This record gives sequence, C-alpha cells and structure tokens, in this order.
Amino acid sequence: MTKVADSLAADGVGDFPSTPERRKTAIHKIKQDPLLNSPTKKRDRVSFIGCVTTNIAVADSYMELYGSDDDELRGDFIQDILQHRT
Repeated sequence: MTKVADSLAADGVGDFPSTPERRKTAIHKIKQDPLLNSPTKKRDRVSFIGCVTTNIAVADSYMELYGSDDDELRGDFIQDILQHRT
C-alpha cells in the first residue's frame, strides 16, 4: 500500500501536479514575491525556499496565499514559518 501512495504522490493524480512540480512552482513564486524580493530579504528568501523544499504543506499553503490579494496575511505566514523553522 505504501508503494502505491508513494507512486501517486510522486507522479501526481489527475490534474493535481506532482510534489516536485508543486515545489518548483512555489520556488518560482518566491523568487517573484515582492515581500521577499529585496536585497535586505535575501536571507529570508533563501530560508523560506528551504522550508518549501522540505515541507510540501508549506509550499501548497504559500501558493494559495500568493494567489490571494492579502499581502499582509501572506507576509505573516512567511514570518511565522521562518520563526518556527528548526
């Protein structure tokens, strides 16, 4: 059963992109995000990319927030993830 679940997660199911594709999309959006795209935010940007590469839930949540008009909520989410990163 585990092999089936791993296979589905690796390959994507139906219209749902695979985990590597979702991570790639999140990283692309991070590189474009005005909240993370300044010389003073470089360290935060690198750290946040590390978060989305190790936790697909963070990547998925970030992509959902990136598509919204609520920059304050997205900024708070990013800071919360960075503060709780171990």
